[in-house]
Amino acid sequence: MPLDKEEPALAAYPNLAYGMGWGLLTETKFGPAFFKEGHGDGAQNFMICFTRQKACMILLTNSDNGERAFRPLLKKILGNTLTPWAWHGYP
Repeated sequence: MPLDKEEPALAAYPNLAYGMGWGLLTETKFGPAFFKEGHGDGAQNFMICFTRQKACMILLTNSDNGERAFRPLLKKILGNTLTPWAWHGYP
C-alpha cells in the first residue's frame, strides 16, 4: 500500500511505499528495489536489493553511529544515490 502522498515529508518520494515492514522503491534507474532498516541500542543495520540488477547490499554495524557509513558505502559500491535518506532520518 503506498504511503500517504499528502504528507509533506513523503511528497518528494512518489515511488516510495512500505508494506509488511519492507520499504519498496517502485521505480529507480536500476529498476524496482526493496529495503529494510533496523535500529537498536548499539546496532544500526540497512539492506537494499535492486531486483533487476540482482544486486543487494547488507550493512550490519555494532555502533550507534553505524548509519553514517550507509550512504557513502552504497554510493561507492553500488552507485546507489536513490535511497530516500532524508525520509529515513539518516545523516
